[in-house]
Amino acid sequence: MTAVGIIGCGNVGTELVRACPRGATSFQVFDTDAEKSHQLAELRSRVPVTVCSSIGEVFRCADMVVEAAGVAAVGEVLDTLQVHPRTPTVILSVGGLIIHFPRYRTLLARGSRITIPSGAIAGCDALSALRRVPIRSITLRTSKPAATLVSAPYFRARPQLGRSLKSKDRVVVFRGGVREAIRHFPQNINVAATLAVVSGRPDLVRVEIVADRTLTRNVHEVTVVSEAGTLYTRTENAPSPSNPKTSYLAALSLVAAVEDLLGRR
Repeated sequence: MTAVGIIGCGNVGTELVRACPRGATSFQVFDTDAEKSHQLAELRSRVPVTVCSSIGEVFRCADMVVEAAGVAAVGEVLDTLQVHPRTPTVILSVGGLIIHFPRYRTLLARGSRITIPSGAIAGCDALSALRRVPIRSITLRTSKPAATLVSAPYFRARPQLGRSLKSKDRVVVFRGGVREAIRHFPQNINVAATLAVVSGRPDLVRVEIVADRTLTRNVHEVTVVSEAGTLYTRTENAPSPSNPKTSYLAALSLVAAVEDLLGRR
């Protein structure tokens, strides 16, 4: 019997309940928006779905926990993990781990089992292997349809960028480090955070974000230069059928990560 806790009842949490990973016998769900929690509980599922009143209650009731609530929730999840250090936990909002990186590393050192899904990119297994040798650079070029970027806080402070997108098909809108990218594009750059966490070297990750009016899919190009050689991957992501703001591969990678954890129990 394995109860799966879900923190965040939006698109990804809903997709996880619909998928009902092999080995899950029930779901314990929580969202700060109680209506979302109850909507998810009413979703037709092969196993029972129970609404919890807090993140702490999810950890008390579940055998493993999935965070899908956004960067702002990660700090509280990590706080709760200090009380429940042996509960396997999947963190989807990886940008939150960069914000709380020292605390994340401390929890790992103390034996907490925190899983990071590969999300919308490939090659995370190879990048993890490269942690054993000196890494010289990690570069991410993310190209996205312009319409999916203009709502980011970065554009509200830079109206000239929005104007340039109306006259050009392709505009480089950002170059910088991973922490700065997460601050300006909290809902658009989870891939950069994944690279930072998997490599263990957030200081090395450089990010370039391109708004492209000709694209219909997100394109992630990753280049890692290390003592063991150069790793290059390119991933073109189709949008999730139920939410065009979410990459289909990212949702599938979460289901795969949960099934893998359930298979180990």
